[in-house]
Amino acid sequence: LRPSGSGAHDEYLVAPGLSIASRGEVASVALFTTRAMSDVRSIALDVSSRTSVALVRVLCSRHYGIGPRLASHGPDLAGMLANCDAALLIGDKALFQPTLVEGVRARVEKIDLGAVWTAMTGLPFVWAFWAGRRTALTACQILLLQEARDGGIAGTRGGSAASDPVGQRLELRRLDIDPLAAAVVDREGRLGEQQALLGLLQVDAPA
Repeated sequence: LRPSGSGAHDEYLVAPGLSIASRGEVASVALFTTRAMSDVRSIALDVSSRTSVALVRVLCSRHYGIGPRLASHGPDLAGMLANCDAALLIGDKALFQPTLVEGVRARVEKIDLGAVWTAMTGLPFVWAFWAGRRTALTACQILLLQEARDGGIAGTRGGSAASDPVGQRLELRRLDIDPLAAAVVDREGRLGEQQALLGLLQVDAPA
């Protein structure tokens, strides 16, 4: 399993039909801001995900048209917003963070970065993908991975939304978004368009 932000390498082949991806909202990668994004001048970053940090840079430049100061910070929203206009949180910190923040007087808005990416590009966002060395990854191994994916998706069906601590079940079926079909790899099976936009690869994105 390789994060998209790790870059692609010629010796790796992307396994088809296998990715951790979102089409629209992802819920677990978000900016929390005390002002309109057009007025944001500084963002505190949880740097535990290189892919998410790169996505923030792209969205600020391409979608919001801003160039804020970016600062690394531990994932403590009150502390982050004490020093910056907005903050990037990832994982459970983003999922469970209320928008009423102790010690922060201003109203805090949560902006889902998966939703913003899809609104900007019309594409899913591939956060991570399965890959193997070209000399080692076999068709049998890919089939086993796809069967594991299908079993995991089947296991989420029929679950009770009431038992979910965030009040709704995350759509794990999004795991079957194919990075090849999502228009984020090049013809050689390497991540291309998405990583070019994130500034991680020097390749030409399709017109």
